[in-house]
Amino acid sequence: MVEKEFELTKVLGEGNYAEVKLAKEKATGHMWAMKVINKKKLEPGDEEMLALEVEVLRTVQHPNIIHLYKVYDTKYKMFMCLELVTGGELLERLMDQGAYTEHDACELFAKVMHAVTDLHSRGIAHRDLKPENLLLANPGDPASIKIADFGFAKIMSKLPKNKDGKQLMMTSCGTPEYVAPEVLQNIGYDTKCDVWSMGVILYIMLCGFPPFYNDNIGKLFEHIMKKPHDYPSPEWDPISAEGKDLINKMMEKDPAKRLDAAGCLTHPWVGEDNSKVELHMSAEKLKHFMRRRELRKGIEAVQALKKMEHLMHAHAHA
Repeated sequence: MVEKEFELTKVLGEGNYAEVKLAKEKATGHMWAMKVINKKKLEPGDEEMLALEVEVLRTVQHPNIIHLYKVYDTKYKMFMCLELVTGGELLERLMDQGAYTEHDACELFAKVMHAVTDLHSRGIAHRDLKPENLLLANPGDPASIKIADFGFAKIMSKLPKNKDGKQLMMTSCGTPEYVAPEVLQNIGYDTKCDVWSMGVILYIMLCGFPPFYNDNIGKLFEHIMKKPHDYPSPEWDPISAEGKDLINKMMEKDPAKRLDAAGCLTHPWVGEDNSKVELHMSAEKLKHFMRRRELRKGIEAVQALKKMEHLMHAHAHA
């Protein structure tokens, strides 16, 4: 069926059990990205996550969320036909500008937060917001930013209620540098975990480096849970007090006190005409951050997650 409707050509990306191919729709000539999942390589629980990812993407229709066009499910393979994005990721876009302003960062941030607010209004948590999952559909068009990769997404209404009648997520997942403290504490968490992740991303956008960094994952998690973030000089000197205030409210360690996604959009920093001072130093720091990240890709994310699960298990029994 897929071959009748689409011509699959070059491989755009590969993962553990899937590859993404360029797909030309024969009837229209339109280009798509076809995610081809090899079901024989799936581990226990993976099929359930895939079904949830498809359900989430079918539920959501937002200009800043990747569009799922069609799904074909066969005995051994699943084909997900997705919107083709060719503009690279958010941080690459900022880096390629050479220098950018607080205003540039704010515009991009607001686009993403509109999409996050839409997800949360539907009771959907993304759970893996990071720069690699914020992509531009078209090169040079920041308005075309899209949230991608809903493999860890969760629909809150499907969760069992705890003794207080709350529906909370318990699974430790995400990417270490962007994960919220409550995810690490094994106490249950809600959609505000995404607000923390976006706070970390905004911090990086404004200064070019993350608020918490340590090659030792155990120490990194300890810092996320207990250490306050700061705004070192000179990189943070040109950034407005409002920008720092929004980050403080997004990276509040107690999720009950943290701003929700909609609250981020009504914060004064998002509504005002932000500084147009070029952040040359932030752009340089961002290049270093991106280079270091590329080097670290050799360390498998799977190892990091296994380490996370081990630490969470230990923390739960401490």
